[in-house]
Amino acid sequence: MLVVAHGAGGNARWHCELYGERIHAAAYILCPRGVRMVADRSVESGYYFPNHYELEREVMAALEALWSRFSDTDRTGIVYAGYSQGATMGALMIVEHADLFDRIVLVEGGTHEWNLVRAKRYRRGGGRRVLFACGQARCRDAARRSAHWLKQADLAVRVQYARGAGHTPAGGVGEKVAEAFAWLTEEDPRWQSTE
Repeated sequence: MLVVAHGAGGNARWHCELYGERIHAAAYILCPRGVRMVADRSVESGYYFPNHYELEREVMAALEALWSRFSDTDRTGIVYAGYSQGATMGALMIVEHADLFDRIVLVEGGTHEWNLVRAKRYRRGGGRRVLFACGQARCRDAARRSAHWLKQADLAVRVQYARGAGHTPAGGVGEKVAEAFAWLTEEDPRWQSTE
């Protein structure tokens, strides 16, 4: 199972479609939507997460709804993927749910939220692997600093950089995520390719 959180101003459906094209495995993909940025329903609007507690509530509610409907669904080894705000707020909330989300993808965000204490707490809770994907040098540099702490906590970590790709989950950055997804999910037979 994969949970994908969009960035501020983003669209959950687009992110679900993006990961659906990217991941070649049979999996549920849950994409929380956040809150409309524009209250007027007659105006097209992007969405955002007011804070990481709201993101956490939305993610956990979506999982509970899925498990309620499909009770035989495995409740472990869920991959969390967040872009920009979804990555930053995801990195803040995911440590508390490492038993569920043992592998995370942080795209163009979630790079400043790590220190040794948080990294160790994530590892003790069940965390295994962290993938950073960046299209900007400042994201890459911050991800490398965080990778240091994650490695010190005995977590497997990769920093993927698509030079010049910019602040996006698609294009070269998306290609880097797709390239590293097999590494992220290795040792979990549920993620074996269906190609």
